[in-house]
Amino acid sequence: MNKKNLLFLIFESCLLASCSQFSQSPTSRLWHNTNAKFNKYIIASTNLNEAEKEINSKRRENYSVPLPIVPATDSLQAKSYESQLKETIDKSSIVAEKHSNSKWLDDSYNMLGRARMLKGDYINAIEVFKFVNSSAKDQKARQNALLFLLQCYTETYDFVSGLKVAEALRDMPLSKKNTIKYYNLKANLHQRKNEPNLATAILEESLRLMKKGEKKARIHYIAGQLYDLQQNSTKAQFHFNKVKKNNPSYDLEFYSKMNALENASLKSNSQKNAIQSQFEKMLEDRKNSDLKDKIYFTMGQIEYRNKKYDKAIDLYKKSVKSTKGNNIQAAFAFLELAKINYENLLKFEQAQAYYDSALAFLPETSTEFELIRRRTKILNEFVKYQNTIRIEDSLQKVAEMNPLKLDKYVEDAINKMDEEEKKLLEMAKKIAQQNANRNGTKQNRWILYDPSKLNKTKQEFSQIWGNRTLEDNWRRSQKETGSVSLKTSQIKKDSEVEESSIVINSSNKMPFELRKKAMLAELPLTPEAMGKSNQKLEEAYYRVGKLYYQQLQENDNALKTFQTLLSRYPNTSHEPEVLYFLAILDEKENWKEKLIQKYPVTSYARQLQKGSNKTNTADTENESLIAYNLLYDNYQKADYNACLKESEDGLIKFTGTKIEDKYAYIRILTLIKLKKTTEYKLALG
Repeated sequence: MNKKNLLFLIFESCLLASCSQFSQSPTSRLWHNTNAKFNKYIIASTNLNEAEKEINSKRRENYSVPLPIVPATDSLQAKSYESQLKETIDKSSIVAEKHSNSKWLDDSYNMLGRARMLKGDYINAIEVFKFVNSSAKDQKARQNALLFLLQCYTETYDFVSGLKVAEALRDMPLSKKNTIKYYNLKANLHQRKNEPNLATAILEESLRLMKKGEKKARIHYIAGQLYDLQQNSTKAQFHFNKVKKNNPSYDLEFYSKMNALENASLKSNSQKNAIQSQFEKMLEDRKNSDLKDKIYFTMGQIEYRNKKYDKAIDLYKKSVKSTKGNNIQAAFAFLELAKINYENLLKFEQAQAYYDSALAFLPETSTEFELIRRRTKILNEFVKYQNTIRIEDSLQKVAEMNPLKLDKYVEDAINKMDEEEKKLLEMAKKIAQQNANRNGTKQNRWILYDPSKLNKTKQEFSQIWGNRTLEDNWRRSQKETGSVSLKTSQIKKDSEVEESSIVINSSNKMPFELRKKAMLAELPLTPEAMGKSNQKLEEAYYRVGKLYYQQLQENDNALKTFQTLLSRYPNTSHEPEVLYFLAILDEKENWKEKLIQKYPVTSYARQLQKGSNKTNTADTENESLIAYNLLYDNYQKADYNACLKESEDGLIKFTGTKIEDKYAYIRILTLIKLKKTTEYKLALG
């Protein structure tokens, strides 16, 4: 090797050594800063910003519920931008791997954490931000990492860790931009914790620093919503009015005006006509053609708050009919209709139908979803047994008719059903003709190839039939297996319930006589069939009574139902429990004495006696223990008759003692040995 080449190799080696990422020489830092910025950081930043911008632009706000102060990240939506986020993660990771002495290192780590946060990978995002906080030399990068960390903890509902991060940020000298972000993130945490009073107090500080613009308008709107939750209509009104002054989007301005009008109606009745006039103008404005559902809904809210339930119901229905693809708004209208019927009018069957519809449209992320699902489950059971009572009562009444009258009744029912089917077909033809006329030259186009026509037909179908699942016999409000069922109740005009009538689910193409024969076969015309019908009725009265008392808190209806049960079925196996409920519901009658006298050893009788008995002393406890030992000896000796008597005497004498349950348990075992099946089942229950 000549001297010239050797010198070149030495120079190149020195240059490479000086460019090592572990070197702090000016040459090395300059090279890595340049490479990290232009080959990695800018590319990663561009991809991340584009993804965030697209996600934010496609986010749809639901103004009917309190908006989140900081919108939650939607990992499903982020999948649409998988390539950009992957590019961000790859490029920012390279900065950490190959340019560790670059000044872009901390910012690249934060970018890596943000990309993982958008993907919903909070565990790894949190680790990244914690690392930046502990290792970054740049204070601005540390602050940004802590702000993102606070957002991650809020998203994962780790409020304890989130508050610790907020405390650390509070003591830092934040820039104005980061101070606003800090206030909003901390308010967002308290909003998620369901602490609207703390959230609004922090938002007030944030609003003082924010510049005029759409972001500030949105925070004003959220502050108004949160004050509404605190029933502070004055402050809510203030913030809703401020929205318009901050260049909001049309939707944001519209919804803030709706809420402002609703709050204004609470303050003074003198403004009622003026507010009504504003609503009418908004309904006539063509710009609001897609927002009429919200206008009617707000008008309904005002009537509801004034306890004018009939007017509120009418307006909520108009809201549903005016809905154009806004299923969330329809869900809230159905929900309000359900609440009125459930809480105010106590019409549980109507409430059940509306809760079902609300549940079909409401997203599972809604705060009320679980409550509605539980309530719907209760009402479904309630309506099921109420229908059983109507069905069996109706069948029994029809079965008691004389043969000639029964024959005419069944024939009239079949004819009536045929008339209803004919009307439905005529209505369907009319709708089809209207669609054909609207579409003009498009009328011959198959509906599934015409989206506008398909959507229009779906809306008209929903207005007539409501939300129906795709299944056979979807028109039937009461569906049972087999070819024949009894339709006992159908919601008509919401408050009117149609009396029972017999309906055949099978095709009307069946011969008339076969349909008549099938109908008659459903009637309890034999003693055996009547017995089965009575069993269904007995169980239904028992279930409805318990639902009235335990779930719906309707004590008067529970009392009447239980009394009816005992009146119609005095030998019911549910008598001890029913007497117990009656003793609680009606202390004026002698239900308690009747229960204790007739079923003294049942847990129901003993439960009622515990409150009236004197307090058991240590001597009583010792006496009960001695008696139990003797009882147990008899059980081991297989003297079951003596054992049964002693256990029942002990249950009465030693009610309220520590070993009362042992007496009850050994009594059950004795009944099994004596093969007293009825008593055993009752005791076990």
